[in-house]
Amino acid sequence: MLHLSKRKSCSNNRSHFKGQVIEQIPLLSSTPYFRKGDLVSLVGKNGEKFVGTLTSESKEVFRPENGNPKSEEVKYQMEFVGD
Repeated sequence: MLHLSKRKSCSNNRSHFKGQVIEQIPLLSSTPYFRKGDLVSLVGKNGEKFVGTLTSESKEVFRPENGNPKSEEVKYQMEFVGD
């Protein structure tokens, strides 16, 4: 389960969720999928799929095979399907 501090707004049957990850998942992992402070933004229709992004609160560090480590802002695409 993804724990978020969230804000929800709806109009007609379309909803928009924005939130911040409260605790990392998996909780004790040294390389979690979701980290505390990551930002989530999802838009969709109730009872259908929600699509959006996960943005890291801090820059990710990439270590290329050749060269120095590089810090970059990263945004991941997400999709959730409801029941």
